[in-house]
Amino acid sequence: MDVSPWLLSVDSFIAAMALSAILSPRYVVPMIALFGVCDGVASLLAPSVGVLVAPSCLAPAFLIAGGAASLLNQQWIARSPRFGIAYLTPVLMATDNLFAATRSPLYAGITSALMATIGVAAGLLLLRAARRCALRPRLPGALLISAGVILAG
Repeated sequence: MDVSPWLLSVDSFIAAMALSAILSPRYVVPMIALFGVCDGVASLLAPSVGVLVAPSCLAPAFLIAGGAASLLNQQWIARSPRFGIAYLTPVLMATDNLFAATRSPLYAGITSALMATIGVAAGLLLLRAARRCALRPRLPGALLISAGVILAG
């Protein structure tokens, strides 16, 4: 049974929305491309792995831990463009594509990149709306934790 690439790309949307709060603009496009490439490659490898029922819980745990680190240490946000672990997020988000069969790996990759683009746009709009909010410095951490909780559930 094939799973819809749109359904598998929801995690890319959520994670990209959270990451948009901590990435500098020059890192956004490579991150979006990385979401697409990782999901496409995972979908390509899925037939050799076989269809399993449950995807990995590593991605939600990573997002929650990153959000908690962000809430506890505001300097982490200032250093985030150089924070290479952010680039592990697309790899971890691709685990669901690895364990679910899709018809076309190319379609899965394009869908994931599109959803990541929409997620970044939504995250940037949320940040813009919260510009005058006193809690704005804590927003990236809250978004990362929310993304992890949503993906875990």
